[in-house]
Amino acid sequence: MDISRKNGRSGMTLIEILIVIMLLGVLAGVLVKSLSGTAEAGKQAAANLGCETIKTALMAYKTVKGQWPADKATLVNSGFIENDTFINPWGNGNGYAFNNGVDGTVQIRVAYSDIPAPEFADITGANGAAYTLHPSGKLEPKPAAPH
Repeated sequence: MDISRKNGRSGMTLIEILIVIMLLGVLAGVLVKSLSGTAEAGKQAAANLGCETIKTALMAYKTVKGQWPADKATLVNSGFIENDTFINPWGNGNGYAFNNGVDGTVQIRVAYSDIPAPEFADITGANGAAYTLHPSGKLEPKPAAPH
């Protein structure tokens, strides 16, 4: 490619340099946007794995004690799980919550943010996930509530 000019100088013009910089900026923006979505999806997957860890501790507690634990403190104090397990990938120390259902199940909830997981509120969808732990050990995702 011959980039010599009429006046004998070689090189690129300011306009050409600005176009190249603009194209690089657009490409960088597209890359950052695609990677940020991947990071969020990874955090959500890690949060859901945290529910599996809590499920295992709940099942161990129930096997040994014959009933579900009354609350998170009971589960932690019994030595079946560490307190830092309840920190979700967003750094929220109250990112997980569980409560005993009336039908012998346990509801486990995880918040997909640094906002605490409400104990009994429905946080399914983009804000978090909810699972039902059956006495058999089956962990069943709760479908998102229709809006």
